Amino acid sequence: MSLMIPDEILRAANMSAAQLQQEIALLLFQQDKLTLGQASAFAQMSQLEFQRLLAKSNMGLPIIFISGHSDISISVQAMKLGAIEFLTKPLREQELVDAVQFGISRDRARRQELHLLAGLKERLQSLTQREREVFELVITGRQSKIIAADLKLSIMTVKVHRSHVMRKMGARSLIDLARMANSLGIPAQD
Repeated sequence: MSLMIPDEILRAANMSAAQLQQEIALLLFQQDKLTLGQASAFAQMSQLEFQRLLAKSNMGLPIIFISGHSDISISVQAMKLGAIEFLTKPLREQELVDAVQFGISRDRARRQELHLLAGLKERLQSLTQREREVFELVITGRQSKIIAADLKLSIMTVKVHRSHVMRKMGARSLIDLARMANSLGIPAQD
C-alpha cells in the first residue's frame, strides 16, 4: 500500500514519507484502531520491526505475539522487545485467556503508575521556585540550618518552606519526599 503525502506536509513535519507513515501506524495502534499486524503492514515493516518501534516510543502496551510457527529466535526477539507472551497456533483457549488477563493486569498497573507520576509532577509544579530549591536540598539529607546557610535565609524561613514543600507534595516524611523525588527523576545530589 502506498500513501501519497504532499511535500509541504513532509517539510512541515520534518519527516520522510516512511517516518510519517510509521508515526501514523503508531498512533492508530495506540488508539486500538489497528492490530499489531495491521499497523506493521501499514508502516511497511515486519511485526518485530514494528514492535522495536513501539519499544522506542515507550508506549508500554502489553503485546501478545501469536504465530503459526514457533521460531525460537523470533520468540526470543519478541520477548526481549517486551512482548508479554509468545503463543503458537493452534491456540489453547485457556492459554490465550491467561495471556490476555495478564496483559490487562500489567497494563492496569502501568496506567496507575503513570497516573501517580502525573499527580507527582502536578504537585511539583505547584511549588514556588524557592520551595523547589529547598525541596532539592532537603532530599540530600541536609539539616535546615545548613540549607539556610546555603540559600542565605533564616532557619525559620527554611522551616516554613520545608513545611510548604511537605504539604504541597503530600509527603508524610522525609523518606516519603525522597521517594517522590526519585520517582520524578530528581537526583539527591550533595
